[in-house]
Amino acid sequence: MTESKASSSKLIAEFDIGEIVKARDRLWRIDQIHKVEKEIKEVKKKFIFYSVSNITGQPSSQVLIPDIEIINKSVVPKPSSEIIGSPIYQKLLLDATKLDLIYGTTSFISLQNSKVIPISYQMVPVLMALNLKNVRLLLADDVGLGKTIEAGLILQELLGRKRINRVLFVTPANLREQWQAILKKFFGIDAVIMSRRNRRKLESELLVGGNPWGYYNFVITSIDYGKRPGIKEEIIQFDWDMIVIDEAHNVMRPHLGTDDEKSKSFKQSYGFAK
Repeated sequence: MTESKASSSKLIAEFDIGEIVKARDRLWRIDQIHKVEKEIKEVKKKFIFYSVSNITGQPSSQVLIPDIEIINKSVVPKPSSEIIGSPIYQKLLLDATKLDLIYGTTSFISLQNSKVIPISYQMVPVLMALNLKNVRLLLADDVGLGKTIEAGLILQELLGRKRINRVLFVTPANLREQWQAILKKFFGIDAVIMSRRNRRKLESELLVGGNPWGYYNFVITSIDYGKRPGIKEEIIQFDWDMIVIDEAHNVMRPHLGTDDEKSKSFKQSYGFAK
């Protein structure tokens, strides 16, 4: 039986918050420590008890009172190099950790997988994206401040949390190769460029009747190619989890500009994202 030192003038808890203890043949985590003073038969007595959570079996919360029950500190054995663990259990643990973090915003689970050392302001849109159920953001930083990197950080974090799987990148034709190189170099994402010139090559790598728009998870195309007759219909027949539009100021709403080409670009891009 543990001693709560109730007779002393200063009540001292034997266990700390977060410690794992064993009581009632189960393991518990100390969540809170309560110190109370009661008057029993005109004698003031001090007591201590713990609010705990069960970490084995069904989750439950209980109260442990050291004055009336046995509570022992649990000692977790150190890992042994002679005992090989199960890779199945390891995968379950990793998957459970990822699922636990899917809707959290306090930790970035994919930042360590990139080759980017972000500046603090570049993480702001990432936090904003994680707080949105359906991510719709306009990254409007000045030229040279790393909007492509910001988009990549958002993309990688959402991929790591299993919120997205297939991504379409719509860029000006002269920036397709740049996007492909940045995605590969900094984020390890292999994206294919879909264009009139590349399409035949991509189709040759598929089974007969295969469509590269539906086969590849990361596709880069130009807004001009997407406007070609029949191409838009091909693109939107497949489900895309995210659409990234570069140089989005070129696809302004029609009533904000008189350029017919910009109006067409807006309608095209809106059709992709819709």
